[in-house]
Formats: sequence, C-alpha cells, structure tokens
Amino acid sequence: MGGTSLTIGKGVGMLINSENHALPDGQDVPPKFTNWPAVGDRQQRCQIERDHVSAVLTIKPRGLSYLTTMKGTDAEMAQPIDILVQAVSLAKVYNGKTPVTALCDVSFTLHRGELAALLGKSGSGKSTLLNLLAGLDQPSSGSLMVGGQPLHSWNSGQMAAYRSNVVGVVFQSYNLIMQRTALQNVELPLVFAGCAPGVRQQRALAALDAVGLSPRAHHRPTELSGGEQQRVAIARALINQPQLLLADEPTGNLDSVTADEIMALLKNYCREQQTSALIVTHDEELARRFATRILRMHDGHLLEDAA
Repeated sequence: MGGTSLTIGKGVGMLINSENHALPDGQDVPPKFTNWPAVGDRQQRCQIERDHVSAVLTIKPRGLSYLTTMKGTDAEMAQPIDILVQAVSLAKVYNGKTPVTALCDVSFTLHRGELAALLGKSGSGKSTLLNLLAGLDQPSSGSLMVGGQPLHSWNSGQMAAYRSNVVGVVFQSYNLIMQRTALQNVELPLVFAGCAPGVRQQRALAALDAVGLSPRAHHRPTELSGGEQQRVAIARALINQPQLLLADEPTGNLDSVTADEIMALLKNYCREQQTSALIVTHDEELARRFATRILRMHDGHLLEDAA
C-alpha cells in the first residue's frame, strides 16, 4: 500500500473495503469475513458489522484512504458509523497584540445524509468553524478530517481543490452577480473548473430544475424574489455535487413560508444524495423542525450536541 503501515490491536475485527465497497478476493480477506455479502445486500452487511467488526479499512486506488472505527468496546459493540466530518480538539487563535481565541477544544462529527444546525450568538465562533470546514482557514491546533482527508495539514493547492470539488457554500446575502442570469450564476463554479460550455449549461439547468427554478433560468437577480435568489445560490452550491454543504443563515433574509421551503429543500437533498450539511442559524424553532441534530456554541466552545 505504497509504504503505508497499519497496526491492529489485539482482538480487533477488521474489514478491508475496496473503492466500490466490495471486499477484495477471498485470500486477502480476514478468515472471519470470507463469506462477506455482495455489495447490494446492505442490510446483511450492516448486521455483520454490528456483530463482529471493530474497524473498517477503506482502500482506494492510490493506497490507504481512511480507517473508520466502530463505537463501543469489545464487550459491547455499537453500530458502525459512516462519518464524513470528524473534528477533534479544534482550536483557532488569531494572534496579535492581544491574541483572540475564536475556537477552543471543539470536537464533533457529521454523518453522511445528516443536516445539523449550528446555533449561537454573534461572536460565539460559528463563522470561524464554518471557515475551517469551507477550507478558507486552518485550525491552530487539533485535527479536521473530511471524507478521511486531513484538512488541517493541507497546502493551499489541496485546499483549493477541496473547495472546488468537495464542499458547497450558501450565503445569507446570496452573493449573486447582478449582471448575470440565474443560469450564468449557477454555471460559475464550472467555469472556474474548466468545463466545456455545453456541459456546464446542461448541468446548471439540471441544478436549477432541482430547486424548482428552471423557468427563471434566464432572469437576472433583480428580477427574482429573495426566495428565488436563495434557490439560485443553493443550485450554485450544489452544481459540483458536494459531499459537504455549508450554509450561513440561508433563511435570514426570507419570510417564514419561504424559509420553510428552503430548509425542506436542503433536508431532502441531504437525505437523497447522502450529503452532509451544517446550517448556521439563529432560528431555533426552524432548527428543531428541520435539523437532524443541533450543535450549540458559546465563546468558542461547543456546549451541546443534541440529537
């Protein structure tokens, strides 16, 4: 595996997954799992994992990708976890004449298909955490893994590729270009990615259709309502089919009916595409109705992680 080494503890049950989630040929599989079910039999696979597996080693063509451990102990195995984001002891300190600690010992996970709400007052660290997850900044200490990859140690080139291919961001103020049509705004990430005009137009139209806005594709932002502009912004964030979706107060400028529609759209997308989402909001009632989990921050600390 290209020089990668792995130590497995005594008594640990291990699965080795290949890129397509089926195991390699029998001779490469631990004896306990030589009769591993076919990839389509997900229920049976999950049952075996619950009963026997302590960790899953996923291997991609370039070598070792990531190791997923199971919760619990040998005496009491818990269900396997499918984590997209894993933050451990994150801290962010802005140095100056008077250092400012924006994040302190923040740890949490996001599962695939989960929509989590992040609540907290202004200055609590929400935006700093969002910037770290968006690949716009790096922590002062701690680790941040997304899809098994270490954002905390990446260089600027790797972070740029991450922002282009892995994460999508939705802003409260929409950040649309007023001189461009809805279609052209949605196309923009594909322009930067170097996609051919015909390909990006087709994908942009599909993205607008997914948010119910294809009839308004050739309208400029000034000809759209606030809710319609936010749908354009969401379509733009989803155009590259991100694994992680971040939204900073996406309903802050919208009426309650439109806010419900936007949150329902995001929740349905996450569930159907198995995309993880972290939504920053001040609206606790909205968060309770649409989020699968609520995270709370205060003075840079994560105070609560409620299901």
